[in-house]
Amino acid sequence: MLMMDVPSPTTQGESVELICSYELDEDKLYSVKWYKDDVEFYRYVPNDWPPGQFLPLQGVKLDIHSQRLGHPRWNSKPGPLD
Repeated sequence: MLMMDVPSPTTQGESVELICSYELDEDKLYSVKWYKDDVEFYRYVPNDWPPGQFLPLQGVKLDIHSQRLGHPRWNSKPGPLD
């Protein structure tokens, strides 16, 4: 992993994007998974269909239309992401 960008807590309704940058060289990516309070809410597994999957979690609202693969984005959320 080269970099992980997780924004500071934001105001209610503000969009945020989580970014994980990685360099694989000759290797293949198996998965990228995101957690809130130790509970998985998003996974990107290139060999799965669909590769990006949102696992419903209270307090997390994913904008599935504007996300880039592996980078979940929130259009609106009920409160800060802690």
